[in-house]
Amino acid sequence: MATSEVNNAKRQDSNSQGENNNDDQGENEGENDSCDVSGKQPHIVVVLIDDAGWNDVGWNNDFMPTPVLNELAYNGVILNNIYAQPLCTPSRIALLTGRYPANVGMQHFVVLPSQPYYLPSEYSTLGDKLKEVGYMNHVVGNQPPIFTGIDFRDNTGVVTHQNGTHNTFLFSERAEKIVRNHNPASPLFLYVAYMVPHFPIQVPAGFEESVQVDDANRKAYAGMMAAMDQGVGNITQALKDTGMWDDTLFVFLSDNGGDDVFAGSNYPYRGNKGSTFEGGMKVPAFFHGSMLQDPSTVNNELYHFTDVFATLVSVAGGELETDIDGVNQWDSICRGEPSKRSDILLHYDTHPDTTGLAYRMGDYKYIEGITTTWPFRRFSNDLFHFDQWFRPAENPSAPIPDAPFITEDENNRFLFNLKDDPLETNNLYYDPDEQNVVIEIEQRLEEYRASISPIWYPGALDPRSDPAKFGGFWTPGWC
Repeated sequence: MATSEVNNAKRQDSNSQGENNNDDQGENEGENDSCDVSGKQPHIVVVLIDDAGWNDVGWNNDFMPTPVLNELAYNGVILNNIYAQPLCTPSRIALLTGRYPANVGMQHFVVLPSQPYYLPSEYSTLGDKLKEVGYMNHVVGNQPPIFTGIDFRDNTGVVTHQNGTHNTFLFSERAEKIVRNHNPASPLFLYVAYMVPHFPIQVPAGFEESVQVDDANRKAYAGMMAAMDQGVGNITQALKDTGMWDDTLFVFLSDNGGDDVFAGSNYPYRGNKGSTFEGGMKVPAFFHGSMLQDPSTVNNELYHFTDVFATLVSVAGGELETDIDGVNQWDSICRGEPSKRSDILLHYDTHPDTTGLAYRMGDYKYIEGITTTWPFRRFSNDLFHFDQWFRPAENPSAPIPDAPFITEDENNRFLFNLKDDPLETNNLYYDPDEQNVVIEIEQRLEEYRASISPIWYPGALDPRSDPAKFGGFWTPGWC
């Protein structure tokens, strides 16, 4: 908390100084402007981790052993108010296309093994847009594991000789190798999608004692984070050794909130992974780079994963398509200007198992219908109460609000003023004084509903991809 307070104070000082000096800047405002990267395309490194909650990184929780990430965050711009989607596939759609998942028909649940469910080729990805302007693209990582067959590949080849090696090590080693073999004269785009700390909870060798806590799962979880943190350190060291670091824009994100069932923590926020409450979507994130004009700050402006797409494409000199949902937020992130967005369609799903939506408008957040976007868990919410607040294992006496459990129902309605009530304890939806806000939100949502793409989620798995037909290897047999 102390760091946030110091950084927020610096943010305020920087803003006030800028206002006082406007007259002096005059026509020289653009001179020595580090935010102007038009002269040289930066190398871009995006590290996305899986299921790390708000309380699962060291700058929000001293318990978590992430010293490398902490240093990068403290010397960069911490995005204190950025939203992902509640689950991994929709979040990655938003990040990699700049579009709300509901606008590409992929708002429901996740891609499962053997499921012919994929991003339609009509949509350009972040890699596509960066390749158009000369970037060399590399993707390292994978989605969460499967439990039968082999699903680990090096480009198109199946990898079998690394059995027993934690994939965190393999991903870090490959990313480091890519950096060291890259020609610094060409702009690099490196996207590293770590699987940790997603279940299964398996701590990499050598990181078993990264923290001391009685809860064995939380201890192993912290070890997974520590191994990933070390891997990031190796990647950044390679960038420094090759002379690329000073020209690198480094972005760190988690794809959704943490999963309390598997030792993740979103404390102090409400909700679990898959929830439309804050804990499911408000994620740890930061930008780091020498081109940032206002580093070592905490930025509380409103952003969404789609904005990361739009910002990176713009910084690289690419051209944004006019129909995306993301907004170029470079001036806001780089020099602390206000965010260019005032609302976010946080979630919109019309599937009968998980019908619901979440929407942010200014300080207000509106939730409608079923709040658990994970179909299997919607029907167990009465047992696990994913809509509640969860104490972290390392602080079992941490205070949490006392509120009644909810029943998952399509008729649920919630309205919160997050400025006054960031923990979502006071439902204002039925408050007579807030009905003008309710009406405005419902009017805006009608506009979204009119343009949303139909869900095309295939309900059945495709037997053509059965590993038994491919020597035990997972292969999309419909391609």
